[in-house]
Amino acid sequence: MKLFENIYFRRATAVSVEATRNPGSRFRKMESTDISIDILEAIAELAYRAFQGDATAIECLLADGKAVAEELWILGEKRPALVKPIAETTPQWPVAFSPNPESLKAISEFVSKIQLGAKSVISSNRKTRWTRESKATSWALDVISTIREAKCYFPLWKKLLTQAAMRDKVRAMPEWVSEAAALPELSKASSRSWADVGKRAILEVYPINHPGLASLGKKPWQEIREALKAIAAPT
Repeated sequence: MKLFENIYFRRATAVSVEATRNPGSRFRKMESTDISIDILEAIAELAYRAFQGDATAIECLLADGKAVAEELWILGEKRPALVKPIAETTPQWPVAFSPNPESLKAISEFVSKIQLGAKSVISSNRKTRWTRESKATSWALDVISTIREAKCYFPLWKKLLTQAAMRDKVRAMPEWVSEAAALPELSKASSRSWADVGKRAILEVYPINHPGLASLGKKPWQEIREALKAIAAPT
């Protein structure tokens, strides 16, 4: 058995949500957000090594991903009341995927149990033009994903920029990232602010004459803003 499989087995059994917390854990006195930052930093390092061709790093990423998915699965099965309020508002959830029909059936039953996406910001009203297939909605969903990632990674990015050893390895943070991190949750009232930050993020990557933006007509930013508003307050 490979080393990473042994590591995963220990994590999936001894460090499960049903197990007694290790009293000697270095994380015990840390805030949950600080633990998350450490994890994200470790994942980023493993991902970098994996892209450089480190097979062990790939195995570790696989094992860690499976471990996280397993813990969330157990938590959803044993404490659904804790998980549902979060699961209802997000359209995605990590699971240990397998093409086995029985596994697919179990996953389907699990996401139904936790009511995944039941109150998601994605409108389910297919009579409106702001559907998943709408070009404006597609851009709006990219804006939502980008801003939420900025909110998640901003603390880590900010922390790395304060470390002398990392300053030369981490690119300067665009101003829109800190503004994205400070945005309130997406709502009809905040959709304009989300659109303004999203516009700056988009233009950092794509030129103003990008075909995808041009396909939205003469007022692409208004289209994206209206799509964000519709997503935030589905009819």
